Order: sequence, then C-alpha cells, then structure tokens
Amino acid sequence: MEDKINGFKISKYFSTSQMYDYHTHSNYELYYAIEKRECHIDSRYCKLLEGDILIIPPNTLHRMHGEAGLRTLCEFSKNFISVYFSSDIISSIEILQEASLIRPGEFLKSYIAQAMDDLLHKYEEGKEGAEYFACGLISLLLFLSKNKETHIPIEYDDKKFGEIITYIHSNYSEISGIDDIISKTGISKGVLFRLFKKHFDISPITYINSVKIQKACNLLADKNLNITEVALKCGFNSCTYFDRIFRNTVKKTPADYRRALYSKNSTRLEFFVN
Repeated sequence: MEDKINGFKISKYFSTSQMYDYHTHSNYELYYAIEKRECHIDSRYCKLLEGDILIIPPNTLHRMHGEAGLRTLCEFSKNFISVYFSSDIISSIEILQEASLIRPGEFLKSYIAQAMDDLLHKYEEGKEGAEYFACGLISLLLFLSKNKETHIPIEYDDKKFGEIITYIHSNYSEISGIDDIISKTGISKGVLFRLFKKHFDISPITYINSVKIQKACNLLADKNLNITEVALKCGFNSCTYFDRIFRNTVKKTPADYRRALYSKNSTRLEFFVN
C-alpha cells in the first residue's frame, strides 16, 4: 500500500517466528508489542513483553525474532517531525537519541494502547493530515520520555564484546582497520574474528564499515554537507572507497540515497548486513 503521509506510517500486523537478518532503516521505528517478541540491537538483547514499546533510531543495526505475534509498528522520519517541532524539542526527547525499551505499568499501559489505537485508526481512516499525526506522535514520545521509571536498560549479551562494539561506535571515524581495535582493547585477532562470527556472522571489518555507513546515512540527511565531507567525517579517506562500500551496503550511491531521502515517493530505506 502506498504511504498516505510522507515520512509517517503506522500499521498493525502479525509477525512470524522467523529470525530476520541484521538490518537497518532510514526512519525511526516505534515498535509496540501487542504480544511477546525478542530483539537484538547490535549485540544487546531485549525481550519485549505485552505492552512494551521499543524505539529504534534511524540506521541502527537490529534484528527481530522469537514468538510469532501481533505488533503495531509506527515508522517516522526526523524530517517529518522537524516540520512541526523545533530541534530543541526533538533533542529533549531522550528516547529518540538511542535505542530505548519502555515497560509501562498497568495504568500507563492502557493509555499507551489507546494512543496507539487512535493513531492507527485515524491513519487507516485517511481523513487527517500530517500535522495531526506529528502532534499525536510527539505528545506520546514526550510522555514516554518523561516517565523514566518505565525505561529498561538494554544489556549486552557478552560484556567484552559489548566493550568492543562501544569502542567502534565511539571511534568509528578514527578506525582504519582491525589493528586499531586490537591495540585499544588488547584482544587477539583470532578472538576478535570468533566473537564477530558468533554474534553477527560477519567479519570485524564488515561490521566497522557498516557502522561508518550507518553514520554516513545520517549525515547525508544534512544538505549542508557535500558527499566528500560526509566520507571524511565517517573515517573514509578515499571517496572512491567510500562510494564502493556505500554502494555494496545500501545498493545505492550516496547521491542516490540522498535524493531518495527527500523524495515524496520514499519514506523508508533499509539495508541488510551480510
């Protein structure tokens, strides 16, 4: 079905028990678990109970699995909410800054269920405009962000591997290869490769490049940066190499990806890491 509102979509559907490959999207995902589900975000793991909400920021590596069940998924772009709300308001919503798991109590659970049902019903009805959904969405996000007692930490499965992942995400622009990781973490090359094989079934360099490409996708949304500047900010010293890795990962050139972000015909872009 064609998206009714550019940059916003909400739907309810049945998830199968299939384990999906690691992937990322260009939009935020607000995942409302009507029934139980499981998720890996990088090497962090969380189990979603009935009524939980998981918010996944753009270009965040993740995969869903576990029991089959109903869910409501709300997808929205930063551009969509930026039209109606200032950057100060958006940056004040902590749960949009990193992957967040929210587990409301019984009273809040009924409020959230009603809010999600209202957004879904109005969207399917097709009578409301973008401003209605932006206001309803921001109101819900502000409410969820302020109720900090409902926020659940998303932990790493493997503490040592978690430290490696954290290092990569904090220093991706300065990492030129696996030797940089080995020298900073003190882990051997063999162990490093085994850990990435175990958790992601990919090589360390593939993961490092995927992180750089995730960051590049975020930066490409900024029209003030040219593509060479994006490449350099993400740790690519060669524009030719950046273009090749970007094209292999996203299946588009950086320029094509940027155009697609602002196209009225595209509200969701994704890539798989393998």
